[in-house]
Amino acid sequence: MKNPVPAMALAIFALGSTLPASHAQSADFRLGTAIEASQAERSITIGADTRWANVRQGESVRFVSGQASFGWRFDGSRSAVDLMQVAPAGFIDRPFTVYVARTHQGRSAN
Repeated sequence: MKNPVPAMALAIFALGSTLPASHAQSADFRLGTAIEASQAERSITIGADTRWANVRQGESVRFVSGQASFGWRFDGSRSAVDLMQVAPAGFIDRPFTVYVARTHQGRSAN
């Protein structure tokens, strides 16, 4: 009879080595989803004095800063998103928080 311990140890190692990759993927998902800027429901212009913005859960937004823009759908599970985490490199160089209002039973949380 073969010893099952080496096979079990290999299976546990293989499973454990995939956890960090799946964890990183789920962390990004909690922030939302990148979209084409043309698909956005509304635009938010970020000026020199703009420090935060409010959006609704599931809302698609086009962020504009100078000549640059990008789109983001807030369909993740986070209630606040640091725009520096999701914006293209160089889009913003300071903290900017987007607060996401939850929806309950199909209604927005105004």
